Parts: sequence; C-alpha cells; structure tokens
Amino acid sequence: MSLMFEKVLNVSSGQILPERPPAGLAFLNGVCEHMGIEYSSLDLNLFINQELDEETWVRLEQVTPFYPVTDESVLSIVDDVLDKFCDRVQSFDPDLIMVSVLSYYQNFWAQSFLEKLKSLGLKAKVMIGGTGIGVPLGDETKDTFAKMLLRKELIDYYVLGEGDMILQSFLRDGTISPGINHRNTRALPGTETETWAQQIDELDQCPTPSYKQMDLDSYPNELGVTGSRGCVRRCTFCDVGHYWKKFRFRSGESIAREIEQHYRDTGRTRYVFTDSLINGSLKSFRDMLATMAKVREDNNGMPELQLLGQFIIRPSRFHPEQMFREMRTAGIHELSIGVESGSEKVREHIGKKFSNEDIDWHMEMCSKYGIQNNLLMMVGYPTETEEDFNESMDMLDRYQKYTIDKTVRHVNESYPLVLLKNTPLHHMADDLDISGFNDQEYFNVTWVSGKNPKLTIHERFKRFVRWQRRLIKLGYWRPQTLRVIIRELMRQIENLSERTLSDRVKTDILS
Repeated sequence: MSLMFEKVLNVSSGQILPERPPAGLAFLNGVCEHMGIEYSSLDLNLFINQELDEETWVRLEQVTPFYPVTDESVLSIVDDVLDKFCDRVQSFDPDLIMVSVLSYYQNFWAQSFLEKLKSLGLKAKVMIGGTGIGVPLGDETKDTFAKMLLRKELIDYYVLGEGDMILQSFLRDGTISPGINHRNTRALPGTETETWAQQIDELDQCPTPSYKQMDLDSYPNELGVTGSRGCVRRCTFCDVGHYWKKFRFRSGESIAREIEQHYRDTGRTRYVFTDSLINGSLKSFRDMLATMAKVREDNNGMPELQLLGQFIIRPSRFHPEQMFREMRTAGIHELSIGVESGSEKVREHIGKKFSNEDIDWHMEMCSKYGIQNNLLMMVGYPTETEEDFNESMDMLDRYQKYTIDKTVRHVNESYPLVLLKNTPLHHMADDLDISGFNDQEYFNVTWVSGKNPKLTIHERFKRFVRWQRRLIKLGYWRPQTLRVIIRELMRQIENLSERTLSDRVKTDILS
C-alpha cells in the first residue's frame, strides 16, 4: 500500500525531569507501527538533560517555562543544544516530523526547535500536537500557540485533541480531518471557533503505544500506561473537563494485556497510569485487577509488576476489603489520592463526594495490604475558613501513624491554590466575587474572594507555611525544603503576574 508519508520522525519537546519515557512519543510510535510506517523517535527533553550540567539545567528550568524568553545568555545555550539535536534530526532524513508538546511549559523549547528546523531548510513537513499547543498567547492576535506557529510557517499542521484515528488517515493519504489545522467546515464566515478532533468512545480500537525504539536505559524503570481519558468527576479547581468532555475507559483486559506486552518488549516492571483516575470505572478496574493476577499466574518467573496511578475514594460498600486484596495481588503499589482538604465542607464545594470516614477506611485497608499513598491536598481554597484549614491540620495529626508505617509516602508540595483558566472555579468567579483574576493569564495566583474576605493573599501564604511546618514536625516525607518551595512560588508570581506581593509580605513569609 502506498502511503502519503513513508519515513516519520517523532520528537518530544522539553524541558522537564525525564522521570520516564514520554508517553506522547510512545503514542506516536504506536500509530506509526500500526500503519507499517518506518519511523524513529527522539526525546528532546532527555537530550537537554544529557547535554547540560545540573546548574545550567536548573537555571534554564527556572526561565524557559515562562514564554517568551528574552535572556540572551539563555538563548545562546538553547541555540547550542538545538544545533546538536538537529544534527540527529537531519541524519534521519524524514519526510514528516511529528512533535509532541506535553504542556505549555514546553512551548518555548518547541518554538525554538521549530525555528531551528526552518533555518535548516529541511524538506520534511512538520506537524505538532499535545496539550500545550492550544493555550492562548494572551496578546492582541488572540492566537493560540498552535495558530501562531502556523501563521509564522514554522509548522504545516497541528492537531487538537485525540489524534489516534485522524492521524491514521492523514498518514495514509494526507486527509485533513476536523481537529487538524483548526478546520471547521460548519462555521459561518467570521464565526470560526476552535475545532477539536472528535473524541473516541471505543478506546480499545486505538493503536497500542510502543516504547520499543526508545533509549530506555537512559530513564528510570518506569513506563506510562493510559487506561482512560477524561474524568468521572468535575472538580472545581481542575481543567481536565475542558479538554476531555466525556469520560471514556478501556476494557480492563486490554489494559492488562498492554502492560504484559510492554513487559515482554522492554523488561520494565514499574508502570505509571497517566489517567486522571484508574478506578473511574469500577468494572474496568476490577477486570484489570483480575487479568493482571492471571498474567502473573500464567507467566512463571515474571517478577512482581508495580502499578501506580491516581485513585478516587468511595464509600466502603463500593470499595470492600476484597478489592484491596485484589489490588495487592495484581501489583497495585502506589496510589495518588485527591483528598484536597480535611474539611468535608470544602470537599463538598470542590465536588469530592466522600466523607472523612471513607478516607479512614481507605487508609486502613491500604495499611493492611501494603499499598502506599500520596495525599494530594491544597491550602487556600476560595471557601476555606480558618476552621476548615484546622480540620486539614488535624487530619495530618490523625494520619501520622500512616506515614510511620509508610502507608502515606508523602503529602504533595501544593502551593496556595492557584486558579486556572477554563475550570469550574474560573466560571464561578462572579458567584464567589473573585477579583484579581486576569483572563490573559492561565495561572492566577494573586486572586481574592469577596465572599471570603479573611482569605487574603497574605493569609493564604501564612496558612501554607503553617501547613508545611506541620508536615515537617510530624515527619511526613517531603522532597523539597520549605524555603525552596516558597522561593519557587515567589518566582512564579514574579513571572506570571504584574501584581506581586509586597516586600513586607515576602519578608514575613520567608522569615
């Protein structure tokens, strides 16, 4: 069969810590394998990490997420790295380059890479996709990042949304489906809206991602697996619902068989689910547990596979003890659970429909069956009162026994709540009388709520510091020092908003 593109290079953007091979590359590789197309893949993020010493890497990591970058010394370093990286790109001589951008934090590196490609005059067509490309630039053009790249002729195509099916037809014969290059055939002149690829209901039909051609020895012993898309919840602070309108999930057996295949291909024994929730569908989750147990039984000599993912708490009647026993047998090793607050009132507003008793049950069962947990919590939710905050502090006291027996691996290093654009909280701004919310910024740090006037910016920071100090006092494992966390937050404020905290508040917080 003749194909539109016969030699494809898949590239992931940078810069983040290379904790595992990028799932975006595995996705693109899987599509190419399914189509029978010759391909190779390069991880720009890994290349950056290997080229830079630790001090330089940290320096760039503090600057490059904040697009655009104007520091000439930084631009010089980036240019040198990309010169070397593009030597590898040229050696492959592709006729199509597909670039995966994990988040808007990588947009600077993505654009710099694309500008370098254009300067080289390569014949290859260029396509870009990923969550990061749909973010508005916040300038007078009203362009998204992707539309700006197309306007500047740095790319030929961009994909918004799920590319599993539309990429196949594009690679086969060049078909430009809705979701590619903002196409909206139904829009009236002057009324064009952002057009995304149609979301896929039957995820089992999608090509299986492939890690076979990646330099796995350069990463830790982890691979990503995706069992669902979207989320069954619509938590007020989260923007997942904006990008994934409907929750879809794969069959439990297909997930387990994919993990088995990755183990056979790579020998990797640790698998991290990229899902918002691994147990969003209880039926699929328990089917996956049963199939994973059978996989281990059928493969004598297979080491225990460790499975990690985000998990939602439910009442014990939905999560009986038998399920936790099955989780342990299947290899569930570590869960990240969105507790968010020790206050049931705050969780109710967020959309977390479980009680403190339900959390207690979950922790008791995980302790009994040796399953570790990362507690995802926040400080400074718009409705949070001093009483609510103290309930969170009390929860840390109650669960100290679980950090001692390692059931709680750590409590996340959350900053005081940052309001994100395109979230339910963003749409509730009028109801909550939130001011200081700038629609030109995706992150909003310096907001205040007229409905909760005691929760000032200063008060949120004070609670955050009290929270961190309690974590230290009780012995919760924390990967960063309090001073590092606060200074990072200050840096974000300086970069993301013209409305900075006063020097008096900064000094008070850091003292």
